[in-house]
Amino acid sequence: MGTIFAQGGFDWIARDSLGDRLMAKIVIFGMQNIPWICKTTTYGHESRILGPKQFLNCCTYPVEKVKSVADVLTDLYDIPCKTLPNFLTVTLTPSNQIIHPARYYSIFQDYDGIKTYTKEELEERKGFTLYEDFNPLSAEILAKVSERALRKTRIRATTKLTLFHSIRIRIRIRIRIRIRIRTFFARRSWTTRCRQLGWLW
Repeated sequence: MGTIFAQGGFDWIARDSLGDRLMAKIVIFGMQNIPWICKTTTYGHESRILGPKQFLNCCTYPVEKVKSVADVLTDLYDIPCKTLPNFLTVTLTPSNQIIHPARYYSIFQDYDGIKTYTKEELEERKGFTLYEDFNPLSAEILAKVSERALRKTRIRATTKLTLFHSIRIRIRIRIRIRIRIRTFFARRSWTTRCRQLGWLW
């Protein structure tokens, strides 16, 4: 039993939901990101695949099963799947947990708990396109939160747990986005293949 992808403590949720007795009889797995994303071309009829990964990462419980699960996922997706040492490396890899808040903050930064927005205002702020119009403020917030999360990961990595496979967000960018920006990501205009921030995924 598994999930794509395994952020949010999937292994803890599985144990809490299934109980130790059932957990002892099954293998659970999770992937660090999704194999690709799809974008609608004709609503309800057609979509296209974007940004397929060059490789995937997975983890399992029990950890001894990770190689066999990675082999199955490689066959299923026709993409090489590497192994991770534990679920925490996925839980502590920032992704949707930080990309969506960063983007939405840039859209609603003046929200005071009462204010409402018209459709025209949201269109002017490009609030209907989550990733395509990722702006400099979103990128700056995203970079800061990602680095903060990775600092905590490095601190925790002083324990016996292996957490060094947690990945900072700017390394995970995989969707095509054009960003004109002076931030942590770049000092010039650039086009990059980026979910994950789903970059991202």
